[in-house]
Amino acid sequence: MKFSNPSAYTKHIITKVDKSLGYVYFLDKEHPLSCKGGKVYYHRHVYSVKIGKWLDKSYHVHHIDENKQNNDPSNLQAISPSKHSRTHYTNGNKRKRVRKCLQCGKKFICVDEVHCSNSCSSSYNQKGGIHNKISVEELEKLVWQIPTTKIAIKLNCSDVMISKLCKKWNISKPPRGYWAKQKTA
Repeated sequence: MKFSNPSAYTKHIITKVDKSLGYVYFLDKEHPLSCKGGKVYYHRHVYSVKIGKWLDKSYHVHHIDENKQNNDPSNLQAISPSKHSRTHYTNGNKRKRVRKCLQCGKKFICVDEVHCSNSCSSSYNQKGGIHNKISVEELEKLVWQIPTTKIAIKLNCSDVMISKLCKKWNISKPPRGYWAKQKTA
């Protein structure tokens, strides 16, 4: 092992914030706590420095104040995965948190939902409510006038969503290569 203990690790650390999880991390493939891609969660590194040895991968590091970016050593605690899970539950029930709705952006209190309402969830799952943006007749006409990718741009969704909608509504689409042939003709 290149770094036998945390005090032997003297490299300059440049941190970033993981946008999906909210944790602070840095990249170093040689670090003993790194994942396959070289990502090292900073709180695990800081805790290792605190205890003077590399943290065993079977332990989780818990942020006591639940602020994932507060990596002060006094705010970190090593616990087992099961205890960590119980810590985030209250009397067997998940704790409620303030979240931001993925669809409308409104803040709401929830357990583990990502949408503030069934309506927002439905709209989000339909890629912005595409069913409300176009009728069967309009889509059937458009599919033969312009490529699916251009329809998707127009409706602010993916071309896969357009294909799924065509399948759901039994709309036949031009065969593969149709638009290329149209260009050369």
